[in-house]
Amino acid sequence: MNSEYTISLMSAADPAPQSSTFDTSLGILARGAEADLRTLLTQCANAPDAIAGNVIASRALTGFLQLFAALAAAATDGVWREDRDYPGYVRLSGSDQVAAPYHIAAHFPVGGELAPFLALARAIRIDAGGSQSTICLSGSAAMLGAIAFHGDIDFCEYLDGRAADQAALSIADHCHSVSDSLACLNARIVRYIWQPGGDSRCDPEAVARALRDIAPGKRQGKMDFMATLGNHDAAEASNVLIWLDPDTRDDTRGSSFSQQEAPVDGSGWMPRRLDEPAELGAYVRFLLRQIETFVSDSPIKAAKRALSLAFLFHLGPDAEALTDILDAFGLVADDAACQRKKSAARAIATLGPHGAAFAERALAAAARLDPGLSAEAREMALDRVREHVRAVRDAVGALLQGGVSSPVRLSP
Repeated sequence: MNSEYTISLMSAADPAPQSSTFDTSLGILARGAEADLRTLLTQCANAPDAIAGNVIASRALTGFLQLFAALAAAATDGVWREDRDYPGYVRLSGSDQVAAPYHIAAHFPVGGELAPFLALARAIRIDAGGSQSTICLSGSAAMLGAIAFHGDIDFCEYLDGRAADQAALSIADHCHSVSDSLACLNARIVRYIWQPGGDSRCDPEAVARALRDIAPGKRQGKMDFMATLGNHDAAEASNVLIWLDPDTRDDTRGSSFSQQEAPVDGSGWMPRRLDEPAELGAYVRFLLRQIETFVSDSPIKAAKRALSLAFLFHLGPDAEALTDILDAFGLVADDAACQRKKSAARAIATLGPHGAAFAERALAAAARLDPGLSAEAREMALDRVREHVRAVRDAVGALLQGGVSSPVRLSP
């Protein structure tokens, strides 16, 4: 990669582009650019409309995302390449269908690690043809390189709102299609709810009616599955469904966030942009709320949100210290084992005899993942995690309140 990367800004007073050339080979650039990006993220969280309405600020935001996407791609020795059409995204080399926000690309599974997630995405996606939707990998699996283990697997599928009737037929097929590798646990489409059991059949006309009777921006749903992941593993997988109409995409903001989603299978349709100030700001606020909600009672979930926040704000040392703590005590493996045990119980309760094979695989995985922490050791480790999570929260909180930008550092 050329060591020079140019961002062009347009001054309101002078319409001629003003180019600032940064030498990406200098370490001081990254520190300065990261500080400027943090300032823009802070402004997106506090006053997104002001950023969107300011030509220089909005172009600077786009420019910085382009810069860091180029740097992130260059650091992977060809594994990723910058997406020139969608600022902030990188695409997996050799596959136009797999993209990721640059700040999670370093932790995103590739090669053999990605293969089972791609296969599962193709199995559970509602638009099987791939021309009217984009399905994204999200959650723990999307940053597997940072946390090493996942409990359940989260997907989000954006569908064309003009094909709701066709989607309804596919949803019913997914509900009733039961195999050794995949079985539906439940479906909730707007107000329509379906669960397996007895002679219960998912009614495609009821699904279509539920979608037609709701405002376009509120057309949402979720399907939960049990999925086999190889011969000795099974886990729950969810697919959040969001229907988008061309003129009402902003109405769905808050249902999910592009900053935590990686498109993995589709026609190349990118439903949202990463440089949209309101969504960026909403995502920052969402992560802070989630940390506050879960840090006491569900510190591992809070830690994952804190890692997302640290990656977004380029708080590298804080993210590294948090991942070191999680790894040293096996806390993510412990959490994944607990989730597998819950999944096994749910498979039996929901699927009856057919759930036994899924449960057996899930329990085998739980036994393999379980680090054998004592209750006392687990709680001591979780206290350390809470400390690091709060440090990330406080660092970003100080930025939003106009305090110093230097994050709090804690030793592992």
